[in-house]
Amino acid sequence: MRVSILCLLVILVAASAAGEARAEDWDRVKWPKRTKALYLGGGATYLGNEGLGGPSVTAEYALGCCRWQLLGDAGLTWYIPDGDGGGGGLGARAGVAGRWLARSFRADSSARIEMFMNAGTGIEHLAVGDGHVTRPDLWVGWGVQVRLLEKKRMMRITFRVAVAPSLDDDMVDRLACRGTCTSVPSTSPLDDSFQTMLGWAW
Repeated sequence: MRVSILCLLVILVAASAAGEARAEDWDRVKWPKRTKALYLGGGATYLGNEGLGGPSVTAEYALGCCRWQLLGDAGLTWYIPDGDGGGGGLGARAGVAGRWLARSFRADSSARIEMFMNAGTGIEHLAVGDGHVTRPDLWVGWGVQVRLLEKKRMMRITFRVAVAPSLDDDMVDRLACRGTCTSVPSTSPLDDSFQTMLGWAW
């Protein structure tokens, strides 16, 4: 249900991006050939029915062509332990993705406001609680940025929704609860997560 709601938001954002900006201006809009970005953010992930969350930092390098980018990113998340000391630890992730520039509006002579969508895959490693695990993930995302034309810099906020293969109950107990979890075990084959990031690209 959580993933379904967030995927619906992605569809609504895509629908709102379907209209065209002024053709004479839109045809000239494209991504820079190379960009680097640094993000600070936070998010939450589910291991079965147990939730983990904390702050994160992510670095990105992207290659651009017209309205498309191919990017690689890597990040760390510090998971905050719960009141019983369970679930605390570190998560590391690296992956690749594609990004599409959906809309661009000329705010004034110095800046543009732009909307983009992206999707990718990667590998995450969780070292939390009394165990560790490595697993693949798939994600979709969307965001908004302000592009400063003279300085060729971009300030952006971006959101991601990801899914990963679920873990067995024993592993969830070790990672999230340091013992036996009190919640009802999940029957879903996928665990979902959500992340918000604020960053600066150049």
